[in-house]
Amino acid sequence: MDEVVEVLEFRENKLLFLGVPMILTTRKFMATIQETMEEILGRRGAMALMERAAHKAAYEFALSQAKSFGLRGEKILRKYLSIASRRGWGRFDIKSIDLESGKCEVEIRNSYCEEFKRGTESKGYVWVGAIRGIMAYCLES
Repeated sequence: MDEVVEVLEFRENKLLFLGVPMILTTRKFMATIQETMEEILGRRGAMALMERAAHKAAYEFALSQAKSFGLRGEKILRKYLSIASRRGWGRFDIKSIDLESGKCEVEIRNSYCEEFKRGTESKGYVWVGAIRGIMAYCLES
């Protein structure tokens, strides 16, 4: 926890984590947003929206990490998941990764998806999109 506090700043009414503006919110709020999207758009619509948004954001993250720090390939994915973990999004373990094919398997625990009360189907759309975004950048670079 100390390492998270060390990289937090508060400037001009903005919370910054590693210099990036953040909003502190609850896991339940994130789950409620996703559930509401599913109610309005259906499961497939919510999945498409969250995956696409996460893909774009993760791709941009990968691009910035490559430009700023010279990171490439698996190092970008590991940094992304490390930062996401420190920000409270869950615990991520890379089970397998193949940069040539663009495939990887990541186990996620302690995610906001645990807040969902119903069903057994996966609700981690945001992580599918984010990991695809990182892998897409890795394949292109």
